Order: sequence, then C-alpha cells, then structure tokens
Amino acid sequence: MVAIRFEQIAIEPGERVILRRVDWSRFEAILRELGDDRNTRIAYFDEVLEIMAPLPEHGINKESLGDLVKILLEELGLGCIAIGSTTLKKLKQQA
Repeated sequence: MVAIRFEQIAIEPGERVILRRVDWSRFEAILRELGDDRNTRIAYFDEVLEIMAPLPEHGINKESLGDLVKILLEELGLGCIAIGSTTLKKLKQQA
C-alpha cells in the first residue's frame, strides 16, 4: 500500500479522484485531514471514496436553487435555517 498525503494531490475544478477499498476508519481520517474548510466535495459509499472539485458554475447553480427554496418556503409560511454544506455520516451496520 502506498501512503499519499492529500496535500500532495491537486484536483482541478471539474475533476474527480476515486479511491477504492477505503474502510470507514480511513474515510474518517481523510475527512479530518481535509478539514471542514475545503473546496472539494466528498462522497463515500461501499468502501468507494470520490473527491470532486466543483466547477464555478456549481456555486452559481447552488445559490440560485437556494434562493428559489427560500422564496418557496417564505410563500408557504415555513421556516428555514441555511447551514451550508455538511457531511452526513452513517456507519453501515454489520449483519
């Protein structure tokens, strides 16, 4: 196994890196290493980790969609708290 620090990897906007056979503890360690203040998006499922650097257009689309949701909720009289992006984690249960 080759150990690579994530600071050694440069992911350009629109590109992605896929890592296979990443167990849960390694996934947690990678999240800690990357930190909360990052410009990449992380997806993890079934020991496959995908790290993606979004294009600038994704930010524009995100803002437009967020504005639309805020207007809709306001019209429906519902409250909303914008928390930005977050990582949702649930450890797979063993059979």
